[in-house]
Amino acid sequence: MAYFATFFQFAVYPVGSTEVIEACGDRAIIILDGRESTLNHERIAARVARERGYVGYKLHKGLINGPHVSTMLRTVYRYSACLLDGTELYKQHTAQAIGDAVIAHEEAAQGRGPQIAYTYDHKAGQAFPYTTWARDESGHWVGSQHRSFDDVRAAVITHA
Repeated sequence: MAYFATFFQFAVYPVGSTEVIEACGDRAIIILDGRESTLNHERIAARVARERGYVGYKLHKGLINGPHVSTMLRTVYRYSACLLDGTELYKQHTAQAIGDAVIAHEEAAQGRGPQIAYTYDHKAGQAFPYTTWARDESGHWVGSQHRSFDDVRAAVITHA
C-alpha cells in the first residue's frame, strides 16, 4: 500500500490571509515507508513540515492518482510559549505566540497565571530559536534571544 503526506501553506492573496491551501511543487509531497507505523508517519510529516516552513499536513493511504483515504489536516505550529519545564502553554502559526507570552507575563505578575519562561521558534535553522522576556527600565517588555535551552535557563534564573 502507498503512503504519502501532502503539505499546506497560507494563501498568498490577499496579503496576510489565514486561509490554508494545499502547497504545490516537488517539496509539497513526501512518500512514506509503508513498513513504518502511523505514529512514525505523523512524526516524519510534522518534522518535514516544520523544516520546509509549511503550516500543516495530511497523511494519505492509497494511490496518488487514484481514490484514496485521507486523514484530517494536522497543524504544525511555528511558535510556542513555554514554561521552564518545557510545557507548551500557547502554540501559534505566527508571532502571536510572542504576544500571548507577554500577556501571560502580565497575568503572572498579578498572580493570575503561570510564568512563561520563553518562546520558541520551531522553524528549522534558526540561529536563536529561544526568546526570554523581561521588562526594561521604562517598563516595556523586551525579548532577549538565545541559542540553547541552557542559555534560557540561566537567563530565567537571573531574572527571577
